[in-house]
Amino acid sequence: MRSSILLLAFSVTGCLEGEVALFGCPPDEVCSDDTPVGLHFFGAAISNALQLGNNATAVGGTQNVALMRKVGAEAFVPLTAGYIATGGTAVAVESKDANVVTLRGQSVGENNLEIRDIDDDSLMDRKLFDSAEIVAVSVGPAGLESRRLPSAFLPGTIRFGIGLSGPDGAGRLVDESMTIDLVGSTQLTWDLVEFPDAQVGAIPVTVTAGDKPPVTLDVTVVAQIDELVDEVSDGLIAGQTGFACFHAVAGGTHDVANLDWEITGDTGTVGSFLSANCVAILVETPGEITITATAGGLTKVVTYPVAEMMAKPTRATTVRSTAGERATAEVSRSR
Repeated sequence: MRSSILLLAFSVTGCLEGEVALFGCPPDEVCSDDTPVGLHFFGAAISNALQLGNNATAVGGTQNVALMRKVGAEAFVPLTAGYIATGGTAVAVESKDANVVTLRGQSVGENNLEIRDIDDDSLMDRKLFDSAEIVAVSVGPAGLESRRLPSAFLPGTIRFGIGLSGPDGAGRLVDESMTIDLVGSTQLTWDLVEFPDAQVGAIPVTVTAGDKPPVTLDVTVVAQIDELVDEVSDGLIAGQTGFACFHAVAGGTHDVANLDWEITGDTGTVGSFLSANCVAILVETPGEITITATAGGLTKVVTYPVAEMMAKPTRATTVRSTAGERATAEVSRSR
C-alpha cells in the first residue's frame, strides 16, 4: 500500500482511558468512590490529523483536557466531584475550570496527569501526557483528507487547518493558545481558519505557536484543477478489502483541498474510507473493477485488475507404514 494511503490524516477518538479505567485501581492506591470506573481524558481535537488518542502538547503551548466519566456503553458525562490535578516537569497543570484541566508543555518528555479526590486524596485516575518541540508548521485542508502534496484551494471562501508537527515519532502537536494572524479571517477552532473571497495567488498567514518565534506561511489559491490522479493499494485481491485514494492536482505541485468527491464502482462494494477522497473496495470474484471519481468538475475513470486469492500452501506430510517390526522384517526377507 502506498504511503499516502497509509498516512491518512483523520480524526479518530480512542485510547482516552486513564489507568484506573483500563486496569482498575492500582494495588498501591486507594481509589475514589466518586469514580469507581476511572476517568476518560478528552484532549484537543485536531482538524485534519489522525488521532488514536491524545496528541502531545507543544513545548510552550497549552492543551485543554476534559475529565469525563463513562456512564454507559458510549455515554460520557463531565466529572462534577471536587478534584486536585497534578502534572509534572514535562507537562504541567496551568489551571482548571470545572472538569477541564489546562496543561502547559514545559519541556520534552512525559509524565502523568494525576486526578485525586479533593476530600480524601484518593486516586480518581491518572494518564500519561507528553510534550514535544515544534519542528514544522504547515497549511492543510479543513478536514479529513488523504494528501500527497502541499495543499491548495480554489477561489472563494476557504477553510484551512494549521498543522504543528513534532520530530519523528511525535506526530502532530497541540497548542490551543496558538495565534493565527490573517486580516479578514475568522479563527473557527484553535487550528482552523475561514477566509472569505480568496483570490488566486499566495495569501500570507502568520502563525505563533509554542515557544517558537512567529512564522509566515503561504496559503495557496489556484485557478483550477489540472487533473485527477489515483493511487491504489498494492493489488486488489478477490475477497479481500483494498483501498484507493484520488487527488485533485494543480500544476503538479499541489493537492486541491476541500472538494466534494463522488467515487463509485461498476461491481463489488465501494464505500467511503475515512475521507471523501478515499474508498474501500471489496470484489468477491477475480476480474476487474472500474472506478469513477468526480471532483471539481473533472472525472477520472480507472480500471483495476482483481487477482484471485492464492490458496494457502499445504504442508507436506509423511505417510507412515502401519506394519509392525515383524511384518516389516518378513517383507524384507521375502524380497
